[in-house]
Amino acid sequence: MGLERFNYPDGTTTVAGITAVSNNLVINNNKAYISSAVPSNFFIFDDSVSNGVSEMFVEEPSASNKQYGFMARYVDVDNNWLITVSDGTSGRCRLIKKINGANTVVAETNASSSYDTSRNKLRLEVSDAGISLFLNDDRVLSTDDDYLSGQGKSGFKMDDPSIAINWVSYQTVELQTVVQSGKALSASKLGQIVPIHSTMSAIGITKEYWPTVIRGDKVPNWPSTKYPLIMYSSPDHYDGEENSGIYVRVYNAELGEPTETVAWEEWQDVSNRSEFSHISTKTNPIFSESVATSETPSVIVSSGNVYLFTHNILNPGGTGSPDQGTSLAKGVNGIDFTSIASPLLSYNAAKEQGTMHTGYANIIENPIPTLPYQFIVNSGHGGGAIERGPTEAIWGTNDIEDPNAYKLITTFDRIREQALINGYTPDGWTGVLWVIMIHNIATIKKDGAYYRLALNLRKDVVSGGNGEPLMPIEVLVDENFNVVSKPNLFTSLGATGEFDEWEMTHYSEVQYNGKIYGFYRGVDNTNSSSMGMLDVSEIDYNWEITHPRSNQTELLKANQGNYDAISATSSPTVNADGLMEFPLDASGNENKISLGTYTLSDYDVLEFKVKRQAQTGTQDIYGEIGFFDSVENPSQSFRFIWPDSNNALRFNLLANGTNEDFPESRKIVGNYGIYTADSDNEHYNSRIWYGIRVIPSLRLVQLLGGVNVINEYYLKDIDVDQPMNLLMKFSTPSGENTSMEVEEITVHSYSNEARGATTPTVNAGVNDAGLVGDTVQLNGTASDYDSLVWTCTSGQTPVFSDVTILNPTITFEEAGVHNLRLTATNAQGSTSDDVEFVITEEVDSTPPQITFEGGSTITLMVGDSYTPQVTAIDANDGTLTPTISNPVDTNTAGTYTVTATATDAAGNVGSATQTVIVEEVPVITPPTVVLGPNQSVDSGQTVYLDATQSTAGSHPIASYEWTQTAGDTVTLVSGNTASPSFIAPSENDAQTLTFSVVAIDTEGTRSTAKTVSITVAAFNFDGSILELIDSVAFELITDGNLMIYPGRANREIIKLRPSSELGLVVDDDGCIDFEAPANTISKLEVIIYNTSEKARIDSDTTAIVFEGPEAHCRFGDFQPKSAREPFDVAVVLYIEGDGRGVVVYSTSEALSTQGASPISAYVQANLGA
Repeated sequence: MGLERFNYPDGTTTVAGITAVSNNLVINNNKAYISSAVPSNFFIFDDSVSNGVSEMFVEEPSASNKQYGFMARYVDVDNNWLITVSDGTSGRCRLIKKINGANTVVAETNASSSYDTSRNKLRLEVSDAGISLFLNDDRVLSTDDDYLSGQGKSGFKMDDPSIAINWVSYQTVELQTVVQSGKALSASKLGQIVPIHSTMSAIGITKEYWPTVIRGDKVPNWPSTKYPLIMYSSPDHYDGEENSGIYVRVYNAELGEPTETVAWEEWQDVSNRSEFSHISTKTNPIFSESVATSETPSVIVSSGNVYLFTHNILNPGGTGSPDQGTSLAKGVNGIDFTSIASPLLSYNAAKEQGTMHTGYANIIENPIPTLPYQFIVNSGHGGGAIERGPTEAIWGTNDIEDPNAYKLITTFDRIREQALINGYTPDGWTGVLWVIMIHNIATIKKDGAYYRLALNLRKDVVSGGNGEPLMPIEVLVDENFNVVSKPNLFTSLGATGEFDEWEMTHYSEVQYNGKIYGFYRGVDNTNSSSMGMLDVSEIDYNWEITHPRSNQTELLKANQGNYDAISATSSPTVNADGLMEFPLDASGNENKISLGTYTLSDYDVLEFKVKRQAQTGTQDIYGEIGFFDSVENPSQSFRFIWPDSNNALRFNLLANGTNEDFPESRKIVGNYGIYTADSDNEHYNSRIWYGIRVIPSLRLVQLLGGVNVINEYYLKDIDVDQPMNLLMKFSTPSGENTSMEVEEITVHSYSNEARGATTPTVNAGVNDAGLVGDTVQLNGTASDYDSLVWTCTSGQTPVFSDVTILNPTITFEEAGVHNLRLTATNAQGSTSDDVEFVITEEVDSTPPQITFEGGSTITLMVGDSYTPQVTAIDANDGTLTPTISNPVDTNTAGTYTVTATATDAAGNVGSATQTVIVEEVPVITPPTVVLGPNQSVDSGQTVYLDATQSTAGSHPIASYEWTQTAGDTVTLVSGNTASPSFIAPSENDAQTLTFSVVAIDTEGTRSTAKTVSITVAAFNFDGSILELIDSVAFELITDGNLMIYPGRANREIIKLRPSSELGLVVDDDGCIDFEAPANTISKLEVIIYNTSEKARIDSDTTAIVFEGPEAHCRFGDFQPKSAREPFDVAVVLYIEGDGRGVVVYSTSEALSTQGASPISAYVQANLGA
């Protein structure tokens, strides 16, 4: 009957579609009351059946013990179910079955935490599996009692005229199911298998999780006979321990069965055994990324390599790149790993939905032939809070190691489809919002027309916190990961107090010795965790298929390559990212995008999907996406509302003048206030995946996130028999131009027939031609099949990469006409289709390639030798010997043509020529050097050598080579030019410098050398000797340490070496001659410091006697204060006519002259005493 809002005149007592069993309804202010208080006021929905969903919204006065609720499985007044809520404060709820007039309370609770004392929304779900009552969206009571299951009708009751019903609705929502017989999991619990890893406990970690077990015989060089299984695990990377990572245990078959705790040994306890001598890592944890602590290991062995997928904090608090993500490490022995990609899975959070979180990856070799990937991977794809776009993702890749090779197949939003949840949740949990999430794609396996996959049934924790309750379930999915069946509950949460009472999470499987073992992390009611184990078997099972998705028909597809099927007010363009971009103008005009007209009742299932849609700018955008009975002035529609401010898409239903808004669509479109992608908010430009699925027979709308149902609503009063326009309408109120971008829009219809109810459809592709040895890919298509096989019906069977997939590669090794057949099979039979290939031998029409060494033209000189160097290579015959015609005479100038030919086995002739030019040997004239005159210069003068008048010969002069042949060595500036320069040396004596020069032309031809002389005058000092001595530094030269022998006439010889000899008379050692008249030295004085008495001696006495450059100084005259300390010495020169003296050397810092180095002098005490 849909939704009844009681919009009738006051006093109305009959409502179409509702039959009063006793008493009547009375309408007042668009609310329904009963006319008088009667204990059993029953009202039945005329078009109802036993199963369905009933809802009502009730207002009640503040009183007690007044009841209202539902009737279910109503056969007659004495045989039915009564579901009641009593008003007051406790909210007592009851499930009562009436058998032949006698009431039995089957279930009862006081739902005070869910109950409102004045207004309550009730929902009753009835199915063959049981009855469930929801109070204000919390499930408060349920039963699986099958009394009257499948019988009777549905309705409602109330027993007091003060109770008002605002609205009531009923929908027959039992999805049509078909049965597929196949296999399914069944598990027996084996309990806690291992305690927390000891090396975790040692550093304060209290929780271990994510057990992943692989077989040792898959790992190269692993001693798998004794250690057949390897278990990887980790703590939480937020568990307060930065030094943790990935931990390992091994199963030792010599110690017991895999089910025995004692048989599982920790890696650090076994790593030094001889079997593991080839492995370097000996401790736990065995691995952690350098950027952050690693967790959640997933392992696959491929092509002799062991790949370890981990989850890491990559960019905490950062922007623009994954904040948490999957990293990849590689090894060859199962223990030693090296990081090769971090992050491995990543995306631009400013462009894709979610907040860069791509952790928790699992991988498996792809079992789905329609997907063009060798491996498929699942991972997270967004944060945990609703504003972070929580979802999961499924990727495909043909190269495990290359991050760029991972392609996003689909998003996998959290499933909230009630048909998959109601009746399948564990008992004892109330107030839980249930969802289904993917955890481990490695559990996928083919089963009939679909694939079995283990998922998680859990509490929706989008706002953070623990996930309890959580348990694994098994479902069927199709080749595109749509969930198509009700779940198989192959295990259950533990009883009160057991280690897995709250959670059974991180489920994984391994096959060993013909058995399947399941591993999981159990969480008890104190939030402590332990590793649990299951004994898993595969049983015969009848799957209930809720979405057969058979007979798929594509009704519309629009993308960058084809958008002719749609029409828009403003046509799209294709942007740089390959997306259709629809312009929105600044005036606020709507861009209406028409996607066709559809009569809903013509289809079992109609599905509209949008892939990667986003706004391109910061401007606010308002949009409507859905079905409308009129393009311009709709009176009926159901649609998404694209918000013109923050948060999620809203679902909106318009019918009979009533506009209902449902904000909890759970599909975020980004935060308009966030202009930089970060880890806390989905970006406003995030491209989202969403859609609408309509099941007209149930009047049910399912909102899609990726491939999954994220919410459900009922069409209520929508007329499904009328044509409806599928539209996308967008505008901007911002006053600025902007746009909306979309990668792809599709509309498909599906049949609710069972897959396999008819024989498969198959197409082997188009006929083709090729050459022997070519490799081509077949392009077959098929649907509704359980298995595929390619065969050859005539001609030669090619080499197939795989005969059981749709699109294998093939190589023909023989010429001829070859016919291939693609056969698809299901339970109803087989369908085949043929394709023909005409394969021919490749005709060799390519001549040999002839190549002359040196190229096509070379130049020689008369008298040179010449022998042609030729190679001849044929693509099929290899190296050939060419025939050469060589007319070259190198004794005669001229131009000659040399020809080489070669013929291959197929008769193809290749030829090439080389032109040889023989030229006369040219007469080469060298350059001629012309030098300037010899020069006489003063010392210290800049002198320029001159060869500028030199003349070129046959070729221009390129450089000059100057060589000094006599005199003090000088440094030439610009020494390779015609006019280099140098500074004339300063010496006491005049001297002559000579230079030789050669001119060199551009071809390297050298001229005859020429020589020039430069006479440099002696240094002439015009000042006084006093000024000269005062301007230079002196070095004190001694024959060893200066010694004082007190009381002895010992003499020490000293000499003075000036830093410049110019103007002074010096000996061969450069020391000043004290006796030379030109030096005009009148006196030498030696002074010491720190004396008790005598501190000075000079040459005016015999204390200092000159012998040329030597001064013999009687140091025994000095009387030092101490015989234990060194003393300082100063030397003073006096020049004739000047009595002031010049301190030329001192070891005292206060008197040191330029260049003087302090010297310590020593006293020899007690000598001869």
